[in-house]
Amino acid sequence: MKLLLLSLLSVYASAFGVVKPGVVRSSVNHLNVASLEPPAVASPFLSNNDPQALVSDFLDGLMHDDDTTHRMKLLLHSSTHKWRSKIYDAIGAPASADETKVATALGAAMRNPNNQFAILLGMAEDFEYTFPSDVVVDEGKCWVECRLYNKKDGELLVVSGWDLQQSPTTGAWLFDRIDWQDFRDAFYPGLGREEWCRAFV
Repeated sequence: MKLLLLSLLSVYASAFGVVKPGVVRSSVNHLNVASLEPPAVASPFLSNNDPQALVSDFLDGLMHDDDTTHRMKLLLHSSTHKWRSKIYDAIGAPASADETKVATALGAAMRNPNNQFAILLGMAEDFEYTFPSDVVVDEGKCWVECRLYNKKDGELLVVSGWDLQQSPTTGAWLFDRIDWQDFRDAFYPGLGREEWCRAFV
């Protein structure tokens, strides 16, 4: 399911299950740059000290920031080494790939109208989101549930789960995994199952 990226991505979609890996990979296959060490540090543009605020800031930014590349870079900078590496692997980018080019490829994939994650960019149903349950925190890790509802009729569109991990050096919360269950007819039940689909693995 290497797709949040392939679906967030072919990204996020195929699940970021709907987009073809080759589309994204072709955008980064030729990347030839100096080696980059994933920073895995708190982004100064996101509320990394509050789990719900971190998710909220990211979602709001995707909706209102026309610079998708910028938002994808924030995702990378606010991710654990593990999640960042999976993002790179999902799009076929080597660890030495230029971060800006990777972020651009991710943003382009998300803008595919057949990508279920295009909704996060305001390219599908107009939605509002809620956090229906308490944040679950346990020894430097936490889980945040976020649900997307259609603003027009209140229909449940998506249930997502965000696994976050606390940086041992800064204490900031970082993205470690995103689960995505889409209830829209075009995408339900996600990747062929009715349970949570691990969109970004």
